[in-house]
Amino acid sequence: MLGQDPLVTDARAFRAAIHDREALLSTGIGLGVAVPHVKIRAVKDFVIAVARVADGLEFDAIDRQPVRLVFMIGASEDQAASFVQVLARVVRLVKDDDRRERLIQSKIPDDFLNIVRAASLGDSSLGAGARGTGSLGTES
Repeated sequence: MLGQDPLVTDARAFRAAIHDREALLSTGIGLGVAVPHVKIRAVKDFVIAVARVADGLEFDAIDRQPVRLVFMIGASEDQAASFVQVLARVVRLVKDDDRRERLIQSKIPDDFLNIVRAASLGDSSLGAGARGTGSLGTES
């Protein structure tokens, strides 16, 4: 999905960087969430893809639980400060048990984005101006 985004100039390099990052240390942060992420020259600006995995996915998460939400994030090498902020926003978004479960249960991208936007209104650091393009990946 992200490999086809015009902001990703080299899909192969992006995939390899994500794979190498996971090989270094799992980005399964617990709570059924993983956040594979990289800063790489092959990305011009932030790209984010989200996948829901209904039955869970083994991800070597810190809590050893299956992952049901995956937020894959790519950024350019020049976006270090913003990159950390985006990662923190994702963590704040999924820390709330009820909100995380609603994200997991959302059936269409608009539902997912509405949950994110509603959370953003309550926490200005989540980026109330966030817009969504692309699709919500689902796996049953």
